[in-house]
Amino acid sequence: DTENLLRKHLFERSPELCAKPAAQVTRDELASVVSAIDATGKERTAGKVRTFIAAAYQAALTVGKNAKVPASFKGFGIQFNPARDVDYKGAGIHARERTLAPRELGLVEGHAVLPPGVSFHSLSIEA
Repeated sequence: DTENLLRKHLFERSPELCAKPAAQVTRDELASVVSAIDATGKERTAGKVRTFIAAAYQAALTVGKNAKVPASFKGFGIQFNPARDVDYKGAGIHARERTLAPRELGLVEGHAVLPPGVSFHSLSIEA
């Protein structure tokens, strides 16, 4: 389940990283998260976390051309996808063209650092 996976392996293990504005997160920081998960022997989980993070950044990059991504995502200032360059193909994980579903995007509630004047409620997506 996406929610449990991100909570356990990202939000709880890397609170400092999750507290940073998304536009300031680096490829190396995300690679460290994935590597730490892999080091515990959870290769498939490491790949899933990398994929979910990459999908969230990709959704933010499509603001304006993807009607399912709210315009308020533009406030995050995402200009590139740092997770895209985290090369991880462990345990049968293969990159796909997928973005997070509206419910999955909602999982970051309480963990996202929002720009001034933007509430998380304004980021919700109705499926």
